[in-house]
Amino acid sequence: MEPKKAKFEALIAEVKELHEKGQPVLVGTVAVETSEFLSKIFSQRKIPHEVLNAKNHAREADIIAKAGHKGSVTIATNMAGRGTDIKLGPGVKELGGLAVLGSERHESRRIDNQLRGRSGRQGDPGYSRFFVSVQDDLMVRFGSERMEGLFKTLGDVAIESKMITRSITSAQKRVEGVNFDVRKTLLEYDDVLRQQREIIYEQRNFILENEDVHSIVKDMFDRVILNLIRSYSTPTGKEVKIDWEGLLPAIEKLGFSDISLNPTTMLDVPLSEIEAKLTDMIWQSYETKIAPFKEVVIPVEKTLVLRIVDRAWVEHIDTMSKLREGIHLRSYAQNNPLQAYVEEGFALFEDMLARVSNETVLYCLNLKIEKKEN
Repeated sequence: MEPKKAKFEALIAEVKELHEKGQPVLVGTVAVETSEFLSKIFSQRKIPHEVLNAKNHAREADIIAKAGHKGSVTIATNMAGRGTDIKLGPGVKELGGLAVLGSERHESRRIDNQLRGRSGRQGDPGYSRFFVSVQDDLMVRFGSERMEGLFKTLGDVAIESKMITRSITSAQKRVEGVNFDVRKTLLEYDDVLRQQREIIYEQRNFILENEDVHSIVKDMFDRVILNLIRSYSTPTGKEVKIDWEGLLPAIEKLGFSDISLNPTTMLDVPLSEIEAKLTDMIWQSYETKIAPFKEVVIPVEKTLVLRIVDRAWVEHIDTMSKLREGIHLRSYAQNNPLQAYVEEGFALFEDMLARVSNETVLYCLNLKIEKKEN
């Protein structure tokens, strides 16, 4: 007989024996499929019973209320956390209280302990017993080879020993260790997006709480121009050479056609001074443009920045989700997936912030203000 089949036969034999003497039995299963399998066999063996799982939760209270009555047999899937005491019926204490039988050991010791705790509550008598086979998922994945060899030698013999119990507990600890590592890694992935969210929400809250977000718009102008200057800059030894023939048309293309800057006067000027001079000239150009209508432009800037930030953030979350879905494949290339997610997530976030600044600057520069005479 297969080990798993022998296990279920032993479980059914114990249920039948307890039921015949009238002691109530609660059979705990890990999966709905197991509860339905046992229910089918109980029906074939003429053992009256109730099944408690997600498919019939409407009768849950009624089933639990009768689970402690004389002769009652209840099959429950992951019942551990249901939070309702099983009250013992008249004459049940004398029979030994509620008998809790587990059809297998759960991956988590906590669930097993909660199932055990269904018997012997409030000082009532009761006992619990788990039936385990070497073919159970837990034992196949995490049981020791030594124990599997022992069972093969002994054959279909029921064994109760502390060594077996310790081996099963050891298997559960290994599963819990794996599950903890998975949860820890998930938290670390979530931490990347949480940090980004805090940065965006801090900026967003500032926009919402202030009527004037002109200072944020200035920061975005500076960011765009600095990125533009750096994209046309090449390090040559200790100095940085600027491609003025490419930079000036690019600035003009942005919308700053009135910038009068002679590159020949910038030959020996440090890069930091060039950056400061250009960003200031361009910002003053925008300030001059909106000066006559500033009280109208300021609220428009607020609405504009808020919409651009919100749209960019929604798109970024979607991009990060897609990155996370495929990042585990990096492990095949001997890369650390989490490290790759952190680095690429940071680069994507920087790209998003640059995109927000670029869009804001372009919208501001293309702002058309018309003054209508009454």
